[in-house]
Amino acid sequence: MKEILFQEIRLSLRDGGRFGMSLMLFFAIAFLIPLGIGPDITIHRLIAPGVLWVGVLLSSLLALDTLLARDHEDGTVERLVSAPIPTEAVILSKIIAHWLLICFPLCLASPFAGLVMNLQFTDGVVAATTLLLGTPAISAIGAIVAALTVGVKRGHLLQAVLIVPACIPTLIFGSVAASQLILAQSASQSFAALAAMTLATLATAPFAAGALLRLNLAQ
Repeated sequence: MKEILFQEIRLSLRDGGRFGMSLMLFFAIAFLIPLGIGPDITIHRLIAPGVLWVGVLLSSLLALDTLLARDHEDGTVERLVSAPIPTEAVILSKIIAHWLLICFPLCLASPFAGLVMNLQFTDGVVAATTLLLGTPAISAIGAIVAALTVGVKRGHLLQAVLIVPACIPTLIFGSVAASQLILAQSASQSFAALAAMTLATLATAPFAAGALLRLNLAQ
């Protein structure tokens, strides 16, 4: 499992344009949405947590094809499924690699993106905390969607259609928790719900994605 994780990181770093594109889209969203709303700084600060969450979600979609589609094209998926290690461990390694290389850097960049929306840097750090807690669920859901669409023609378009609705609960609780923390309100319930969804998704995603992958390859 460790070898697969390191291999995924090396391949993704070699194809470094994915992260650059994700980061550019993230800052574009943070800049364009307040620009379209108007010059009201108060509104910018109110919507900033939600915009950061939406930005991270949409930006992470650009690298979803690195989870399984690339391996399917060169035939690596078949070898991974037939390898002596469980398929679920392979999927988990890919989830971790996707989060480390795409979602984690976006979380670190979110306080700086918040400055574009007139959010104080400390409040941006608070929002980043909720992103760090919730974004592993996005990578895990992405693995399920990737396994479901592997081998499908123009699967990257279908992935975007499927993953956005599936991530709505995480998006809602994450943005609500960030807003409540920034406004010095009690965020224990939304924070706990976000943590529970992340843990549940990480616990079930490798098994669901592994089963879907084996089913697709058997057809």
